Amino acid sequence: MNSKGQPDFIIRARVYYVEERLVELTNGTAFCRESDRSRRLTDAEKHEVRINKGERAFELEKCPLKYPDDFRVKLIANFATRIRSARDGSAGTSDEDILMAMRLGKFVDGAFSPNNVCVILFATDPRQVFPGAYVHFLRYNGNEEKTGKEYNVIKDRIIDGNIIEIIRDLSATVDANLREFTLYHAGKFFQTPEYPRDAWYELIVNACVHRSYHARTQPIFIKLFDDHFMIENPGGFMPSITPENFFHKPRNPFLMFALREFGEVRLIGEGIRRIRRELLEAKLPSVEYKANHHKVAATIFNDVANRTNSLDSEAYKALGEAIAFSLDADERRIVNYVIEHGKINASEALRILSTTYWHTANAKLKRLVQRNILDFVSKKRRDPKSHYIMHKAKSG
Repeated sequence: MNSKGQPDFIIRARVYYVEERLVELTNGTAFCRESDRSRRLTDAEKHEVRINKGERAFELEKCPLKYPDDFRVKLIANFATRIRSARDGSAGTSDEDILMAMRLGKFVDGAFSPNNVCVILFATDPRQVFPGAYVHFLRYNGNEEKTGKEYNVIKDRIIDGNIIEIIRDLSATVDANLREFTLYHAGKFFQTPEYPRDAWYELIVNACVHRSYHARTQPIFIKLFDDHFMIENPGGFMPSITPENFFHKPRNPFLMFALREFGEVRLIGEGIRRIRRELLEAKLPSVEYKANHHKVAATIFNDVANRTNSLDSEAYKALGEAIAFSLDADERRIVNYVIEHGKINASEALRILSTTYWHTANAKLKRLVQRNILDFVSKKRRDPKSHYIMHKAKSG
């Protein structure tokens, strides 16, 4: 019965999932499922689906740049030398023949015509073709992203170039911004990184290799917070892949094959397992993935709040082993916080310590002042802006 109380009928059709192509209506309309609704795909989204399903070889499409003028000829020569060495190739084989053999372009009317993969690898300025082919690195003060008057970005850097340069420059940037902790165990101090290097390095390589380059204007974001590290890259998961069932299904296989020659990828589908194994061995939570049709976000956590037996290595250096050895778990947390943020007040100490009593937190701060580890800073009695900093003789 319909809304008018009259006999009516419904036509129900089932369309099975098709792995290798986009399903459309006869008029070219296509839809995706979002929660309990169906949403019409834009033309750009339909192109992205076709690329993901292998209908379009986006990597192999001809690029608008001029060869060799717009390309790094020395880098191409180095790449060709690697291939000749690895394949026992003839020295008489030209660099362009090797590029063609690696599916990085083809000859048209006797001239070499590079494709999109060649741009990502070897163009002098890949952003001429892919404006979003860069990484935006942001380091935040705190555990969340704030805006306006509370804007809390303390480091902001754009990293671009070809994909090899991006991976190497980004790796150095992340390395320089991650902390190292000094753990105390069985009467000795041991150095341990904030995150296992193999885990975060694999994540940034995955983001650069598996991002959607069809989303030409969208960059990769890397956001470093006090307690977690997040990477957001354009393009959702490939068809059939979910955070629970990762398997080897690369979005950009020809780019992967080329990067294998530089030692950046292995092509054996074990990257995610290695990330999870490294985090498990470091006693850190496993990587978390969130995705929609437009992006994938991977997050790892440093569990710093629970590292009661550790000191930030900067704090360890500032204090020296004798004093560091004498600190209890709460005192280590206070010193870590001051090293990271420059200062601390009683309210902030209460938030990070195991106690729920303000006077207990305040007493711990005063005890560190008495021991010449912290200095108390106040301009007047009952100063709401009063705080504690590292003792000048220790902060150097």
